Amino acid sequence: MLAGLITIGVRVIVSLSLVTGTLCSSRTQAAAPVLQGATAFPNSTKVGLKFDKVLDAASAGTAANYKVNGAAVTSAVVRTNVANEVGTEFNLVQLTVGTALTGDFTVTVSGVKDTAGNAMASTTVPGQILKLTSTDIGSPAGQPGGPDPQAASTVTTWGPGNFDVLTTGSNDYWNNADGFNFVWEPKTNSFDVKVRVVSVSPINNWSAGAIEVREGPPTANGKGWELSRHYFSKVDYGGPNAVPVLDNSGSGANSYEFNARLAPGDPTLRETSNNAPGGSVGWGGAGPGNPNPVPFPNAWIRIARVKTATSDHMLGYSSSDGVNWDLRNDVDLNDDTHAGFLDLNGSPAGKWPDVCYVGLGSVSHTGIANNNATNEGAVGELPYSPTGQPYSAYIIYRDYGDVASTAAPPPTSISATISRSGNSVSIQWSPSGGTLETTPALGPTAKWTVVGTANPATITIGSGIAFYRIRQ
Repeated sequence: MLAGLITIGVRVIVSLSLVTGTLCSSRTQAAAPVLQGATAFPNSTKVGLKFDKVLDAASAGTAANYKVNGAAVTSAVVRTNVANEVGTEFNLVQLTVGTALTGDFTVTVSGVKDTAGNAMASTTVPGQILKLTSTDIGSPAGQPGGPDPQAASTVTTWGPGNFDVLTTGSNDYWNNADGFNFVWEPKTNSFDVKVRVVSVSPINNWSAGAIEVREGPPTANGKGWELSRHYFSKVDYGGPNAVPVLDNSGSGANSYEFNARLAPGDPTLRETSNNAPGGSVGWGGAGPGNPNPVPFPNAWIRIARVKTATSDHMLGYSSSDGVNWDLRNDVDLNDDTHAGFLDLNGSPAGKWPDVCYVGLGSVSHTGIANNNATNEGAVGELPYSPTGQPYSAYIIYRDYGDVASTAAPPPTSISATISRSGNSVSIQWSPSGGTLETTPALGPTAKWTVVGTANPATITIGSGIAFYRIRQ
């Protein structure tokens, strides 16, 4: 357990901030940006970076300030808004590298500044290849509702948990077959995932972002996965600043939805019909169901599966802060309504498999089956969805990832005092015990050096900035 972060400057003590927990993250205004994480999809030349603060666009967009695996990058782009996001983000950067990445990597940053001009010293952090796959799911050309989607989706990673998805002409997660973009990974037995949906483009009343839980096996687009059983929770376009959508279907459904397909879809009907038994329904579990309105940009979704030797439940939640969760639906996956639901052959659909596929589901809710395949310009156009072309929608996701299974024990509260005498300071803390450590810079690769266990500790003020923590 760590506590106590103290910053000492050249002539004066800059600040005193007490921190408890495993990470000391308090910094003075004079601190340079910290790179919090780097991600890339497998076999991609694009690397997403997340910093802890707003960046100076000129230095952050300078390719010479970055290296990946020790090699120069070909470009650096600071993220700006692409659609109807509420608020702005200037702490996200995308790098382009010359060779596709196939394994975890390193990113070295030097000279990137914040808006106050504080520049990063050369810092190297580990980067992660995402264990996620992006697949467009839908019916092929020549089948009812196909081709679905009408064009390939684009998925951009902006560091850990942050994704922008552009989906074009994707029908829906509905009817006897689905059409949407799915960014997924396999999960075995119990899991618990969450995401914050920042915004959904104003394309159709039911354009949406979701967490999707899907039965396998995964296939390429049009090869059968579009018919699978699934559960999902989505948020439809809407919010306090909603406008008429491009296809003139309204101003947004503005609701959470918890929907499912309890038996595989009918391949003769696909996206064109919602007839049973392969059509779409609500989850059918216990709970209050769909809340509204949607609290963009803090529209949190969470789905958990809790499987034991004797039970198997799917739980769906909503939240406006990602901390306090409202349970909206609790499904007993083994009961007669779900495992016992009869499929096209009159047989029970069966228990939910141990391994399923979980991730982000994005849909424009437009396409051939929806009779709104092309933007005819009745309402207008957007830079990413021009007239004369299939409708495209951006869904902006942040903070996607697993929910911690258990809460960390509360840290012990530590208080510290500092006093100056001439060219030195005294650091004293309570309760007694512990070790004082120091580092010249914060960040994921910070190297802490032991000062000692003397309490109080006398420190001579040097010529630079030093950070101190107390480890107990």
